[in-house]
Amino acid sequence: MLGDPRTAGGKKLLKERSPFNYAGQTKGDMLIVQGANDVRVPTREAEQVVAAMQKAGVHVTFLLYPDEGHGIIRTANNRSFLAISEVFFGQCLGGWYSTLSRELEGSSVKVPAGIEYIQGLKDALASRKSDGLAP
Repeated sequence: MLGDPRTAGGKKLLKERSPFNYAGQTKGDMLIVQGANDVRVPTREAEQVVAAMQKAGVHVTFLLYPDEGHGIIRTANNRSFLAISEVFFGQCLGGWYSTLSRELEGSSVKVPAGIEYIQGLKDALASRKSDGLAP
């Protein structure tokens, strides 16, 4: 659909459309959310984009949900994603947002990069009693 990697034209089209090739041109802060079980966008591709942004000096926060796929479905995970997003957008846009507290409870979210860019995220993760994953 997007381009045939076996042809020169297809390779060119794929390169032109790949977010990775533009990661270093990102302006402002970035929030990247990934389900570790995503079959459409493998985690390694999100990690490559995060690394390219970090190399370019972008303030990027990477949320990784080990028990999710191409969407954040589980209720506790969705709640944490929405709460973290609210803080992120509030900070970026200068609007009001709630302080993170118990919204991460039962969520599997991990933050491999950029925890320091979301106010209260480090403390909210540290105070979480359960990540909702089976022992």
